Amino acid sequence: MKITIIDFNNDEEDLKKIYSKFVKRIEFFSSVNFIILKEKKEVNIDKKKYLETLEIIKNIPKNSKVFLFTINSRQPDSIEFSKTVTNEANITLIIGGSNGVDEQKLEQEITNLEKISFSKLTFPHKIFKLLVLEQIYRAFCIQKNIKYHK
Repeated sequence: MKITIIDFNNDEEDLKKIYSKFVKRIEFFSSVNFIILKEKKEVNIDKKKYLETLEIIKNIPKNSKVFLFTINSRQPDSIEFSKTVTNEANITLIIGGSNGVDEQKLEQEITNLEKISFSKLTFPHKIFKLLVLEQIYRAFCIQKNIKYHK
């Protein structure tokens, strides 16, 4: 299995140790690849989202099931999420930029796109990235019956 996480910015120096801890744990089950994109310096938010979405699309690996994190989507619990992510050979998880993504453009271009949400709350970008890594690790533990998830 291969996991690709497409993310924006890379200014999480304070959390890199914790990220690394979860990545090492995940790599026991799967490879993890980060694609870090730079946010566009565009004043018009719709144009910014569109341009960033084009960058995302260019970086999605072929033959990968694609998941987009959005607020207004299905909210799986940890067990549902574990079934979702571990049932695919290759997955790509998209964490959009600070203004989100052009969802319509993504839906047009990516036929196997699935939208999911971890909460209706808004999180700082670097905290959400940590949450994603933790839930991926939890997903493998659930599927492999490893004592971590309670």
